[in-house]
Amino acid sequence: MIWLLCAIANASDIQQFSASLSDQAFHYQAELKLPGMPSIYNLRLHLHSYTYTTARASFGAMLYEDHDTSNSLSVEMRVGSSAFDNTNFGMFDTGYSRFNLPIELTEFAVNHAVWLATDRAYKSSIEQLTRKRAQHSYPSNHPGDYLLTGSHHSVGEMPLPSDPQPLLQTIRALSAHLAAPGSLEVGSVYLGIESGGETTVDTEGSILFRPLEEVSVQVVAHARADDGALITDTRIWTGRRPEHLPSEPEMASETVDMAFNLQLTTKSEPLKGGIIGPVILEGSAARDLFRYLLIPRLEGTPSPLPFDSSYGALGGSQSNSSELGRRILPPDFSVVDDPLLDPNHPSATPLDAEGTAVAFVSLVEQGLVKSLLMSRIPRPDLATTNGHARGYAGDRLMGRASQLVVSSKDAVRRKKLYKAGIKLARSYGNDFVIVVRQLQEPSVLALDDAYAGVYFGLDEHTIAHIPPPVAIYKRTRDGQETRLRGAQFVRVHQSLLKQIAMTGPSSSGSFFVSSDPNANTERPLTGLATAMTAPDVLIQEMEIVPAPGNPRDIRTLRPSK
Repeated sequence: MIWLLCAIANASDIQQFSASLSDQAFHYQAELKLPGMPSIYNLRLHLHSYTYTTARASFGAMLYEDHDTSNSLSVEMRVGSSAFDNTNFGMFDTGYSRFNLPIELTEFAVNHAVWLATDRAYKSSIEQLTRKRAQHSYPSNHPGDYLLTGSHHSVGEMPLPSDPQPLLQTIRALSAHLAAPGSLEVGSVYLGIESGGETTVDTEGSILFRPLEEVSVQVVAHARADDGALITDTRIWTGRRPEHLPSEPEMASETVDMAFNLQLTTKSEPLKGGIIGPVILEGSAARDLFRYLLIPRLEGTPSPLPFDSSYGALGGSQSNSSELGRRILPPDFSVVDDPLLDPNHPSATPLDAEGTAVAFVSLVEQGLVKSLLMSRIPRPDLATTNGHARGYAGDRLMGRASQLVVSSKDAVRRKKLYKAGIKLARSYGNDFVIVVRQLQEPSVLALDDAYAGVYFGLDEHTIAHIPPPVAIYKRTRDGQETRLRGAQFVRVHQSLLKQIAMTGPSSSGSFFVSSDPNANTERPLTGLATAMTAPDVLIQEMEIVPAPGNPRDIRTLRPSK
């Protein structure tokens, strides 16, 4: 209780610094100059404060729990002009920086950090602008490097921290269910609780406050087959506060079911040969298909320019977004993103990370791209923001998905989806259709150093842009299913989405993505919480090949006595 009272008092302090921060932003914009060097045309300061709890329980025992407070100051410095500035170029000296602050905030500590941060950011920014001018010039249709939107004001209330004790007991109880099968290598439950807020000021006159809340639980299990193959699975629940999570019995039921099925998978026969034909992806597997193949095409913030250095080109192309008007899905599909669709999801916020009011965006209509998720970094065909900037303060903020809904007006019942899949499989000479219900989650592999590397993809000729399946079955006409393991996809590209032959019922779920759209989350419960609703899909043709285990892994992990 003492920790909670201290957290409440400390977190509420950041709002009292907003007026002082605003004054300092204008002061340093006017006074921070070097002879003959460009001036600051935009300066944004973010004061971020939150309390957090992180914990991990394993097989019924607590491994660790940590309660702390984090305060930091972030700076976005732009010199030159909005048409051509120091940003969107290379990978360092970008004008973005972040400073840690004392746990106990004082006016002196904040002012001192602002002085150091702005001085450092200005010097690196003018150096970066000089490099950029030497290496690049924009075409005549370039919309500029940054969008000035005028002053905005918003006042919010600092959320009260949640008592972590009930959830600490919950994750310990959930982890005990993973001990029951007796042969899991990893059986852990992770807890993350964050509560706080962010005050933002800029030299356009904006003073903004964004409350931030997130409570997440993730169950992770590893099992090993007799041939050494590692099989993993995970479940994630997230909300703004503890009451937005499922009940403990509901989470326990899913945990037990996951562990049971993981054990069955280790005993199943490995895939012996390749399979080419139709594939049905259901539930989380269908959502992951859109997560990996669709979302990158809808995030529209342009890539930074490459920075030529003695080490070679740094930065450069990252964006994989689609052109407006291009077909990326069948004609019966539509896609929207509404950050306020579920107000109890952690991604729900009235303001994005740049302080812009969030907006509902219709991204795909009748299979054609109509708009993209945008931040204040414009592009020639979309020169305005639509309030979808996400990321961590001190980083380059980009348009990202928050609560995405993929829908098809021609969706059918699952029974009809199976029937269509079997009929399509016959043309390939198969008397079964492949059904996939779960894909590998990248972040859970990092728990084992031996598997912390590439989680999908074979070589340059057999690239798969989605992870391998965890739950995969052969389903026959009479409804009998044979569980498989040791499979991976081959040659999966974004054009696969246009091969969707039929859609089924929709499901919803959450996942975490890295703040860098070209990276994967490194460990459980890190990154940006993202929600998605999407239908089951029947893909006309996919190729699946064996992914055999390595018996040496068993000898390494289970040495003989």
